[in-house]
Amino acid sequence: MSKQNPYLNARREWDERYGGLISRARNWQLMAAGSLAVAVVAVVGIAFVGSQSKIQPFVVVTDQLGSPVAVARPAPVARADLDKRLMVAQLAAFIKDVRAMVPDAVAQQVTLNRVYAMAGRDVAGFLNDFFKDNSPFSVDGSVTRVEISSVIPQGGETYQVSWVETKAKPGATAVAEHWKAVVTVGMDAKLAENPKVALWNPFGIYVKSISWTKEVL
Repeated sequence: MSKQNPYLNARREWDERYGGLISRARNWQLMAAGSLAVAVVAVVGIAFVGSQSKIQPFVVVTDQLGSPVAVARPAPVARADLDKRLMVAQLAAFIKDVRAMVPDAVAQQVTLNRVYAMAGRDVAGFLNDFFKDNSPFSVDGSVTRVEISSVIPQGGETYQVSWVETKAKPGATAVAEHWKAVVTVGMDAKLAENPKVALWNPFGIYVKSISWTKEVL
């Protein structure tokens, strides 16, 4: 019987003991990598599914008793149409804020803050001159109410705004006047990045130029 080689025996013991450990460790690494890949795919899938809106709005028409008589999905609004509607609404609010006057000085100052947040440099100068001769603050209880009649696009960034002003003083008969303005507007996202401006003008819409005249009917 041949003598056993102690070095071969030691090597064989090392292979059996540590080789098995290495093999098991490698298997665990492969399993961990596979689990991580599955987790990443699952997270991406969940994020994608979560980003898809599952809420479907419906318009329900009811009769006088409140019973539904028609149900339909609203037609999608194009971005251009949405921007146009937003511009029209902001312009109407701007004209109303510029021309209206209330007895409460604090409320009137809030209105002026909104006005100047939408005023471009040239328009701000125009308004400064206008308010020098026409104080926006009521000193005798006078009130000016503004009712917007229409905001009509004139092409490009220009709009025509028509409105009725009703001026009233305590003890006097209210007087209604018809006015019309031509307004040029623009959008600047940087305006909305200014915290002071964003509070009053979150969309970054500003008025480039404005002129108005009283209509003679």
